[in-house]
Amino acid sequence: MKKGFTLIELLVVIAIIALLASVVSQALMNARVNARDAKIRMDLEQIANANELMYLDVGSYPESAGYLFNWDLSNNALAPKYIPKLNNDTAIHGGYQYWRKDARALIYPCLNLDDPMRFGVYAILENPTAQDLATIEDSFDECVRDTWGYNYKVGN
Repeated sequence: MKKGFTLIELLVVIAIIALLASVVSQALMNARVNARDAKIRMDLEQIANANELMYLDVGSYPESAGYLFNWDLSNNALAPKYIPKLNNDTAIHGGYQYWRKDARALIYPCLNLDDPMRFGVYAILENPTAQDLATIEDSFDECVRDTWGYNYKVGN
């Protein structure tokens, strides 16, 4: 009698290994998504804190020029005094968007909210939780969400 494995046994072992590999790769992908979302949340908290520091120092928040723009901290009033430059990877999650809520956007009338004492910094999370989605809390935020797809906000 010859010792060895049958073809069926080898195929079963290969199938089990493939199944385990797919489970592990999915878990790693979820971990990567959650890590990116956590970084976005931390970056937005830093931007919000820098806004508050600027407000305490000069009495106003940075201008938003009346429209939504890609957040470039190398080119605005917050850097480098209140915050260092952040990585704004727009290819992955749409970038960080900032609105001071006294903006006058003629194209999007739902954004016309005259309140210079409020601001919001928005981002697109890949896997938002119910708590993340609850940060969209008023008609201004809903307009940003519905118009540009942002699903997370830090602000006041």
